[in-house]
Amino acid sequence: CGWLQSGVKLPEILPQGWVSLRAALWLLGLCAVLAPVQCSPDRPSWRYISTEVVIPRKELHQGKGTQVLGWLSYSLRFRGQRHVIHMRRKRLFWPGYLMMTQDDQGVLQTDHPFVPEDCYYFGYLEEIPFSTVTINTCYGGLQGYMKLDDLAYEISPLKHSRKFEHTLSEMVADASTMGPMHRPGYEEERDPLLSPANITAAPRMSSKLYMFHEAHMKGVFQSTNAFYRTVNNVTASLRSQSAYFQFYSTTIFPAFNPHTAVVFSTVEPPDGAYIPNLYSFCHPANLVPIATSGKNTLTVALYLCFLIGRSIGLYYDYPDCVCQRRTTCIMNGYQSLTDAFSNCSYGHLQHIVSRDISSCMFHPEPVYYNKSMTHERCGNKEVENEEQCDCGSFKECYSNPCCDNLCSFTEASICDADTCCTNCTFSKPGTLCRPIRSMCDLPEYCRGISKTCPRDVFMQDGTPCGEEGYCFKGTCTDRSVHCKEIFGRGALNAPDQCYTINRKAYRFGFCRRTSWSVRFIACSQQDQLCGRLQCTNVSFLPPLQEHVGFHQTHTLEALCFGLDLHRGQGAVDYGQVKNGALCAPGKYCLNTFCNGSVSEMEYTCFPQKCNSRGVCNSEDNCHCHLGWAPPFCQNTGYGGSEDSGPPPRLFRSVPYDETILVYVRLVFGRLYALIAAVLFGVATNVKTIHTSKIKEETVLRTEQRPRQPFLTLG
Repeated sequence: CGWLQSGVKLPEILPQGWVSLRAALWLLGLCAVLAPVQCSPDRPSWRYISTEVVIPRKELHQGKGTQVLGWLSYSLRFRGQRHVIHMRRKRLFWPGYLMMTQDDQGVLQTDHPFVPEDCYYFGYLEEIPFSTVTINTCYGGLQGYMKLDDLAYEISPLKHSRKFEHTLSEMVADASTMGPMHRPGYEEERDPLLSPANITAAPRMSSKLYMFHEAHMKGVFQSTNAFYRTVNNVTASLRSQSAYFQFYSTTIFPAFNPHTAVVFSTVEPPDGAYIPNLYSFCHPANLVPIATSGKNTLTVALYLCFLIGRSIGLYYDYPDCVCQRRTTCIMNGYQSLTDAFSNCSYGHLQHIVSRDISSCMFHPEPVYYNKSMTHERCGNKEVENEEQCDCGSFKECYSNPCCDNLCSFTEASICDADTCCTNCTFSKPGTLCRPIRSMCDLPEYCRGISKTCPRDVFMQDGTPCGEEGYCFKGTCTDRSVHCKEIFGRGALNAPDQCYTINRKAYRFGFCRRTSWSVRFIACSQQDQLCGRLQCTNVSFLPPLQEHVGFHQTHTLEALCFGLDLHRGQGAVDYGQVKNGALCAPGKYCLNTFCNGSVSEMEYTCFPQKCNSRGVCNSEDNCHCHLGWAPPFCQNTGYGGSEDSGPPPRLFRSVPYDETILVYVRLVFGRLYALIAAVLFGVATNVKTIHTSKIKEETVLRTEQRPRQPFLTLG
């Protein structure tokens, strides 16, 4: 079933560990487990209707000059046109999965069979939406299945071929041998919460939303024949009174506590002879039998998906149920070669995981020797073991200058996506790496000698904030401030009457809920102020996270507003009263209990220590205001503290464009030249005027001089 959902990575086998609920529903791919099973010569429930000989041609993906690890692409021609399949190696293998068998003496044996990890691939056909491909290359060729809408194909190497030839056969279900999945005359009693009108109503929760659901499923594979032969009836041996069932419920179930156990048999039972009870998972009656006779890997995996779906509590599909680009769906009343669950099944699952019957799937109890389904690998964007960096997929690594697709730094790089990393090297001192997140938080800056941000520090617990609150672990406990963060300006803390809602134990009013249960635990009268936050004076409804709702409740004193929390989607719970909020004289809330003592709150740093020029932080050191230097804010400086890294040194800089500067210089140069020319002209003209006046005055004086008389002699 590793191929049973397009574009989703699924494990090949039921692992010795934790598996996501979605993967369990798609059934963890039995190709690796069922490949060696020998089918009996009984009439099969499927047949081939056409077979072609194809020659797959390998295409290489290139990334930064090297072949991208884990990816394969082949082009092959069938159905009259060329198709390209893209596949990546499956990453969720668990080589040491648990298998329990019995020898010919009936002795129970546990084994961890070897399954190769590097030759199983899943993928899709290019330009065909929701197509799925699952292939293994463990034996030198391509062997597996392809699903294109309602068409199913099996591909396998052609024996003794020297040209890499393969046979590609189209498979169809044999309607004459595939009867109903239930006993004749069976009528299913419907859950009143899951009426056809409700379950097929649109819109419905998308299958993608279950990808990262917190619920998990465990399982045990069993393959045993000798014990069945003593009973000679598989169906009878699985009844609660049988010796085999008693052995399973008293020996296997208490030891491993599997959510669902699968029993493989090469002889019995026939399909439909034994259908698990609804909601039998997490119960000693969770055995799921399946016969491998007359079936190939594909049909066994599909039928097992159906059986485990019934064990979880999925009802048969109604006539108007639909699935993605498929005519029939897995929970159809008649078996077919389909690989998709319907919208009805997703609706059933939504109700199952939100009701108490699914509580065991949320229990954090370790399974199978404390080993979890967490694989450390290159490409998951998590730096693990000897990895220097992890840039993710090959496409993301191609555009990353600091990290390559082998999870190593590129040449001359010393960091990648760290908080104090810029252009593949350490950020400059004073670079902001953790901004202020609330009025009680303090900023942190890079030191220039490390790729990581300094430890998070915040204002000391007990520092006043808001009108009726104080800082506690970096957040302000003022309830009105909290209401404004959710419902906007004007929202206020509701009267105490509204907090009586927290004593009703429902989604909008409760104190606690354990991670493995869906039941709400009501608040006691003493703790009711420590449950869900209740606000009033709300005039604005902000956009909320997906699956988070709000309530509006009328009380005698006010109109109350609050939020609920949808578990399992990774949503942040903004609707819970914060730790540190006052709940009684001298008491504050701590983990939904009103038992914290204000008098015991450590407040050892006082403003006098910082000379009233800073605040005390969570390390009992001074965080100085801008203009003063740590540690005691006595001398001038740039602010900050010894714990938060050096703040930036503020210099005023004016950016300029050199082109503009050239034009400015040219304009001013010409202006200077013009001024100089004008001044020179003026100076020259003044000299000429002065010279002319001197000459004129000289002439006038000469003309005005009196003439002496001439003497005439006789």
